[in-house]
Amino acid sequence: MNKDQVKNEILKIKDWRHPYELEPGLWVDLHRQWHKDWHLWRIETLMPTIGRIAGHLFPNGLKDARVLDTGCWDGFYGFEFLKRGASYLKGIDLRDEAIRRANLIKDYFGFSPCDFVKENIQDIDTNAERFDITLMYGILYHLSAPIDVIKKLGEMTGSMMLINTYAYPGPDPVIKLKREDPDKDSTGFQELISIPSEKAVVEMLDFAGFTTILRHYPYPFYEKYKDAHFGFFYAVKSTVPPVKVDAVLKDLEVREAYDPGLKCSQVVRLEPVGKQSKTKPRFKERLRLKLHTAIDKMLSL
Repeated sequence: MNKDQVKNEILKIKDWRHPYELEPGLWVDLHRQWHKDWHLWRIETLMPTIGRIAGHLFPNGLKDARVLDTGCWDGFYGFEFLKRGASYLKGIDLRDEAIRRANLIKDYFGFSPCDFVKENIQDIDTNAERFDITLMYGILYHLSAPIDVIKKLGEMTGSMMLINTYAYPGPDPVIKLKREDPDKDSTGFQELISIPSEKAVVEMLDFAGFTTILRHYPYPFYEKYKDAHFGFFYAVKSTVPPVKVDAVLKDLEVREAYDPGLKCSQVVRLEPVGKQSKTKPRFKERLRLKLHTAIDKMLSL
């Protein structure tokens, strides 16, 4: 098909999940109109930070990076990496229609090099390919075996995994089970799915070899989702040299804890439960020494 024919095929679709502007002012028809603002907000909010992280991890930043987009739908987020110079994009999804739409967009805009493949990430071949960056956007909470999936994807990922997911608050690494209808809009392919807590996301990523785990708290948050516990996680592989990790932490001014009273965007480092328990005695010891020092000064007056 020529470009006009591809455009006509795109315009025939009346329920796009992501906003594409085919020409100035000509947008695709969306399944839900608010999706336009939501997805554009995510791009505008997350991509600059991802670019800053990549600038420290890779010689040329996002340029030349190999990217895997899991549960890619029409390829919207993966294409953003190609726009910024990624050397290759592979998108996988279980829906035939998703792959068709991704290829239409690919052909219309001339995105290259990229491939879109129908595949179940729960059955992915970890020996097939290697990627610098793996995306799990809106897919983690539709899986029945999230631990195995993140472990497998971790084996395929050289440097960084990016996760957008619902994540329950709380101190415990728990996974809640939920039933959903696979035939309904915006669901996965399992009837019984698992939704993790924030601590569960951290534990799974650590188990998969990602030792630097950051959560981004944008400000202001998108109004519709501000109370929905929707989390943005950046995870860096243990094989990345510490000097590069330190540069990321410094550049992003990473905090040890989220402060809801601060009216600004915050990036917080999260630790697995086991590692937290190991650091507490050292913190208590430092606090005890400070108290002793203060008491000694008071007594010497």
